Amino acid sequence: MTPHTLNPQAAARSPLVWVLEDSPEDFAILQRALGGPAPVVRLHRWSRAEDALANLEAATELPDLVVADLNLPGIDGAEFLRRVRASPEPLVRALKVCVLSSSGRATDVRRCQEAGATEYLVKPRRSAELRELAEHLLQLSAGHR
Repeated sequence: MTPHTLNPQAAARSPLVWVLEDSPEDFAILQRALGGPAPVVRLHRWSRAEDALANLEAATELPDLVVADLNLPGIDGAEFLRRVRASPEPLVRALKVCVLSSSGRATDVRRCQEAGATEYLVKPRRSAELRELAEHLLQLSAGHR
């Protein structure tokens, strides 16, 4: 696990967001977008869904939100989601999991919705869309829908 605490003073009270993203560049973009001038979330990056799943079972603190790339190596975002929803732990099953993908194909959206995605979001291509996405994810991590 690679912790990315954006604001150490707020760590005890700020939402924890796990990001499953194999691309360091895409993670850095999301990190900058969520960081803003006054970061309010703690980010933990996982480059493999298998590692995130293994750590969910042993986590002392569950994330407030998981943002999972659809196209991960090994277990993809949809399979990660299926396994989370099939967990024997009720708190794990209830996690908010957003799938973030460059694909807007209806088959991908449907597959993730059927697996139990909280939301399916397409990776933005413009900076204005990225700011909107970041604001939306911050609201989700804080418990708003």
